[in-house]
Amino acid sequence: MSGFFYMPHGYFLADHGGDHFDRVMTANYEITKRATSEFSIRTPLRDATGPTLDRLAVWARDPNVHVRRLVSEGTRPRLPWSFRLKQFQEDPRPVIVLLEELKDDPVEYVRRSVANNLNDLAKDHPDLVIEVARRWWSDGDYHRRRLVRHGLRTLIKAANLEALDVLGYGPSSAAKVATVTVGPQSLPIGGKITIEVVVHNPSDGPAGALVDLRVHFVKANGTTSAKVFKGAELNLESGESGTVRKSVSVAQHTTRTHYRAYIGSRSCSTVPPCPQVRSYSLTSAVPLHPCHVVCRLSPCSCFSGSGVLPVRAAWTSLSAGRHQPALP
Repeated sequence: MSGFFYMPHGYFLADHGGDHFDRVMTANYEITKRATSEFSIRTPLRDATGPTLDRLAVWARDPNVHVRRLVSEGTRPRLPWSFRLKQFQEDPRPVIVLLEELKDDPVEYVRRSVANNLNDLAKDHPDLVIEVARRWWSDGDYHRRRLVRHGLRTLIKAANLEALDVLGYGPSSAAKVATVTVGPQSLPIGGKITIEVVVHNPSDGPAGALVDLRVHFVKANGTTSAKVFKGAELNLESGESGTVRKSVSVAQHTTRTHYRAYIGSRSCSTVPPCPQVRSYSLTSAVPLHPCHVVCRLSPCSCFSGSGVLPVRAAWTSLSAGRHQPALP
C-alpha cells in the first residue's frame, strides 16, 4: 500500500518542485526506495537535463536496487503513462551511457528495466541500438544475452535482419522448410487454426531458425491489421529436424472482433453468429528461406448474407527476415 501513499508526493514534486532541484532529487531518491519515482523524476530530466543526468550517474552505483532501477526506468524515452522525453528520442547517447553502467546489474529487476529502455530507444534509433546490442552480446553471459534479446523484441517482431543477426539467425542460415500443415480445413468462429511446420537442416554444420507467426486480421473497414505471435527458436544439428506448432484462436474477443468484407460496393459488417471459416490454402509467392509465416484472414465474397473467411498462410523463418509474399 505504500505506493498509493507516496503517489501524491510524486505528483507534488513533479508539479511544484521546479525551483528546488536538490530537495526534489533527495525526495525522489527516498521515495523510490519505498514506492517509485519513475514518473516524478521525468520533470527534472526534462527541465534540468544535465544536472539530473549527473545525479543519476551516481545513483547507477547505489547499493539500493530500487534506486538503480530508477536510473533506467526513469530515463525511458517512451515510458508508458508518462510524457515522452523528446531530447532522448533525438539523442539517446546520454541514456546509453547510464545503461552501460547497469547492463550487468546483479538483479534481474534492474536488467529487465534496461532491456525495456533499450527497446524504447530502438523505435527511434534502430541502427544505434543494434550496434550496442551486438557489442553487449559478443562478450555477454547468459543474463546479459537475455537482456539483449528482450531489448530487441520490437525489431525482431518487425523482422529486422540486423537484429536477427545479433541473435545468430542471419540470412546465411542453412535451415529449410520441410513441411507445412494448416488445419482444420473448416471451423466455426470460436475454433482454432493449428499450424505445424517442420524445419530441416540439410547442411554439414549447425543451423538456427527463429520462427514467428504473423496473422492479418480483417478490420471493420475491410483492411487488415497484422498481429505477430511468437513461435519458437530452433537450433538444429547437421541432418536434424525440428517441429513448431502454433494454435491461433478465431473466437470473438473484447480486444479482437472478426469481420467479413464484401466484394463490390457493399459495406463491411460483423461476422454473423455461426459463419464458417474455410478455404485454407498455402501460398508461396516467394522462395521460402528458410521459413516465415504469414497467415491472413482475408476479405471474401458473401453468399446469402453469410460470411466466409478464407485463410491464406505462408510460413517462413525470421532467420531470413520477413519477406512478404504478395497476398491478394
